[in-house]
Amino acid sequence: GDRIAFGLLSGSVYNIYWQPPEPNAPRERLTDSGSLQQPSSWTPDGKILAFVELAPGGTYDILACDVENRKTFPIVVESYNERYPEFSPDGRWLAYVSDQSGQDEVYVRPFPGPGREWQLSREGGTSPLWSRDGTRLYYRRSGKWWGGQQWESQMWVVEFTSRTEMSPARPRLLFDRIGYAATGPNRGYDIAGDGSRLLMTKLDETDPHAITEMILVQNWFEELKRLCPTGK
Repeated sequence: GDRIAFGLLSGSVYNIYWQPPEPNAPRERLTDSGSLQQPSSWTPDGKILAFVELAPGGTYDILACDVENRKTFPIVVESYNERYPEFSPDGRWLAYVSDQSGQDEVYVRPFPGPGREWQLSREGGTSPLWSRDGTRLYYRRSGKWWGGQQWESQMWVVEFTSRTEMSPARPRLLFDRIGYAATGPNRGYDIAGDGSRLLMTKLDETDPHAITEMILVQNWFEELKRLCPTGK
């Protein structure tokens, strides 16, 4: 809680910096890469920062930075898109999103590994978020079309029946409500400390594509002839 990590444009790409949350505090550079990087999630001890990096081939990978020695290492680097990394509150698990199945789904694997991965979402999922006690994992899923675009309107939750091993229950729909912004490659919402509220970015409810009235102009050509006579 004594430093904030953020992506900062350096040259032509975003790398990762951090600084104390104080006015005019000096910033320090954590990573140095020619690829776009965005910070995502901290381990509970604050020593490891997971981040997303855009690979030269155009896909996203999940890496991490040991902030004590500034060393980076891969976590989930495959030929697919891997995004939205989130450490569990106890640091034992990493939730993330991969499109290895042909669409975005939420997965969990042990950290630092090795170990198998579990697919938690069904029929799509992005933006995983752990509850503060680690007994639930929330994620979002695209639902209705709204304003000409498909937004992540559905919020789903997976509950765990054990804290010592991976024991996910079947996902259930928490709510379905349009009008909240979708973000990527990192999560763009958060949960209150007591788990009672979600903090989300609400979009303008005015649909720019909606037709609210129709204007009928009668004798339009006669009016045009009067305003722009052709005989002169």
